[in-house]
Amino acid sequence: MLTNPGAAVPIGTHETLRWTRYLVALAVLSASVWAQTRGTPPDEDFQSLLHRGFQFHERSAYDKTVPLLQSAYKLRPKDYFVNLLLGIDMLRTGQARNAIAFLKTAAKARPGEEFPDEYLGEAEATLGHFAEAAAAYIAAQRVAPGSAQSSVTLADFSLDRFAKIAIELRGSRKGLAAEYRLQALASSPANASRVELLTRAADLDNDAPGIWSEIALAQFTANDVAAARQSVTLAIEKDANDLRAWEVQTLIAANDNDAKYVVGRLNEIAERSPAALIQTFHHWPRELHIPDPSTATGPAANFLACLERADCKPDGLSSQVAADPKLPVASPETLYREQRWERVVAHASRSAPDQRRLQHGVALARLDRCEDAIPALERSLQAASSTEAAFWLSLCYAREAANAAEKVQQASGDDTDLHIIRGDVLLRLQGNTQGAIQEYQAALARRGNDASLWARLAESQLGAGQLEFAKEGARTALKFEAKCLPAKRILAKIAMQERDYSAALPYLRELVAHDPRELATRVELGTASAQTASLEEALANLGPALQNGYPDEKGSLHYLLGTVLRRMGKSQEAERAFQAARELSERFQQGSHSEQDERP
Repeated sequence: MLTNPGAAVPIGTHETLRWTRYLVALAVLSASVWAQTRGTPPDEDFQSLLHRGFQFHERSAYDKTVPLLQSAYKLRPKDYFVNLLLGIDMLRTGQARNAIAFLKTAAKARPGEEFPDEYLGEAEATLGHFAEAAAAYIAAQRVAPGSAQSSVTLADFSLDRFAKIAIELRGSRKGLAAEYRLQALASSPANASRVELLTRAADLDNDAPGIWSEIALAQFTANDVAAARQSVTLAIEKDANDLRAWEVQTLIAANDNDAKYVVGRLNEIAERSPAALIQTFHHWPRELHIPDPSTATGPAANFLACLERADCKPDGLSSQVAADPKLPVASPETLYREQRWERVVAHASRSAPDQRRLQHGVALARLDRCEDAIPALERSLQAASSTEAAFWLSLCYAREAANAAEKVQQASGDDTDLHIIRGDVLLRLQGNTQGAIQEYQAALARRGNDASLWARLAESQLGAGQLEFAKEGARTALKFEAKCLPAKRILAKIAMQERDYSAALPYLRELVAHDPRELATRVELGTASAQTASLEEALANLGPALQNGYPDEKGSLHYLLGTVLRRMGKSQEAERAFQAARELSERFQQGSHSEQDERP
């Protein structure tokens, strides 16, 4: 049920699954409507209108369905079936804005059914109301926690938003840094690439909140205690309230057998945020020294005792941390700055819902309450573009997709659904292209005419370097759905890799026309245009993208822009572009030399 904002017809990542869910809903409705119309109620006109409308609805004759249902609505404006069918049929005829009120009424009439919320999520997403869409999809899963359908829908939406936010992040230097952080967090803590990715992020955005404490934790996990000491010192210099930095200081102190410091820091962490104390427990290496719990006081004593017990559940530690009644009343800004996440959330719940959305959303995400965090972060992102909001939103969507995939595995009776979700998680969240290929191939064995599945397979094959297979998969997708944009994006990428710029141009032009805001695609179009002497088109795409902050670490794009300007006879503008290219290149080389000097 995923959609692109403004599209008249929903574009599903799993189109076949969307129709499967739709038919299941129809089956439920059909039985209910027939049961409702077999009696002889006093308002026979209403029953006749509903029955006739539903018959047309089953045949997708929406132009005939809507007038009948609107007449029935006038007779019973709160009827569940009338509102649900009107909402669905208006959604199917491109009237998503009008569908919302009917779907909300249906959801209110029967709060125990997930169908109204699923279609409401689709309608809101069609309009680009992602906060409302997320809330509706999450509500559907809460209503039917054992439903594989609602889990697939939520995972589908979460992965779609994750992918779109990633595209937006890559359009700026700070955003690209956030992307590196997300890649690092998706990898195993023991993976050597985690430190490298986080360091790359710090190079791009040295002041990103929490980046140096994340680096320090990754270094400590990799047994590079000396490097962790340096990074955690820098983290504290940048933010003395960084609880992740406090956690790393605790781990280093345990490594040094400094029990007094360990106990003191643990109690300080617990006083700020019990959830942060539990995170420290999960990050404590098995082989790390555990100070004697009998010598500890406060929450630290329970923490250390729990570490010693193999059967201890750390979640109970938060309930053992008593709130200090002597704590002074603090402003929301102070609570946020001091990373008192639980109190930030409690304070926000007593405030107007539109205040401090970013702080509220980040605090909820820090507490691993992503179902509540996502709508708050989406509203924050809509009100004012923020790299921090996009980072935490991406992290939460990744978590929700993974959780939904797990629920599908537990509830689904159809292995195909499970293969699709597994493939999406492996591809989008873990970068495991080989694993994704296997999952999509297993799904295609049963749904071989699904264009979106062929496009996903092709994307995985492209990521695995299997260019010829990826071409074949993308072309197969276009045979089943001529307007399949993901397939066209893949063919454009392959053509660019093979430097067949003329072949890439038609696809890139269509992609840019579909969404001119995607700076990465505009840069590719500008590059292909420059290589094929379409200078005006190259300038029209490269210039605005770079002006809007598209990252150009090595300066190569500015150099290409300078070349285009010079060939167009714009010498002064060309020289400015060349000068920017030289400065970026020198800065990049200096950073590379610094990294080499730091390596042992």
